[in-house]
Amino acid sequence: MRRHARRAARWAGLGLFKGAALVAAFALIVAVWFWDPALLTETADGNLWMIRVGTGMLPGEWPSRVESALRMFGADRALLLTEAVLLAKLVLVAAGYPFVLAGRRVRARWRRRRAVPGAPDPKLLVTDRQPV
Repeated sequence: MRRHARRAARWAGLGLFKGAALVAAFALIVAVWFWDPALLTETADGNLWMIRVGTGMLPGEWPSRVESALRMFGADRALLLTEAVLLAKLVLVAAGYPFVLAGRRVRARWRRRRAVPGAPDPKLLVTDRQPV
């Protein structure tokens, strides 16, 4: 039961992290829109340039067809959202990393406290132990 609860908690945490990153990305896009709308347009144009370069490597008439299809689906704007999500995830991970380190210290302290009396010292090699 505990294993399933731990797995469910991990999945819930992952879902919360992804949801928070998506909401933060939308908030970032809205904030940049109010701050400097030209920046979003320049970024979308840069994404469109990357699409053109990537599709330019295709043979024959495919580059123009693929580019027009990707533009019709809004791939340059989708890349903008993906970049914003990536930036939001980096910020969330950077903000949460000190808590991860603190949790590791707490778990290590808890493991030391739970050591069984009379158990061999894990720091010693097997060949270094003396017969009792």
